[in-house]
Amino acid sequence: MDRQRGPLEEPAGEWFVNRRAELDLFWQWATGIPHPGRRSFALVGLRRTGKTAILHKTFNRLFNEQERVLPVYVSFAAYLNRAESITAYEFAEEYFTGYIRSYLAFRYRQTQFYEEKPLLNELRVFAEEIADEIALRAFRSYDIGLATEPRPAHGLMQWVINFPKGYAQRYDLPTAMFVD
Repeated sequence: MDRQRGPLEEPAGEWFVNRRAELDLFWQWATGIPHPGRRSFALVGLRRTGKTAILHKTFNRLFNEQERVLPVYVSFAAYLNRAESITAYEFAEEYFTGYIRSYLAFRYRQTQFYEEKPLLNELRVFAEEIADEIALRAFRSYDIGLATEPRPAHGLMQWVINFPKGYAQRYDLPTAMFVD
């Protein structure tokens, strides 16, 4: 493949060392999707120990070196130092935006979606312009979730957490979710 540049900035750069085993483990996990018995991984450690760098490197490799598994990256880093907690609506929008951004970037090789971070409405316009039915169905479902009563925030949050698995099965779109 001629795609060399990863869409996510790798924060550790050349200082990233001695993590080959972790990178190989995540690569095997991601490229093995959707084999039965595959489990989720949680990468846990102290702050500033390279967890995000491992996620970025694995994501970038999936983005560049294969075309079968959809790599999805969702980051909640912007909410870390806020005085108030993230709301259910903010969570749902961030998660859904991360999925749609990753899907459209991967499918149409739009790495600028990670550099420019378009808003959800801008991603919707792109999906409409290219008439991508998978993305447009996801938008319609998200819109319905926003309008559903009672407890729309709770229902929408549950939907955004679960819909990638449903879309993976429905559209034969094996998906590796990276939530940071």
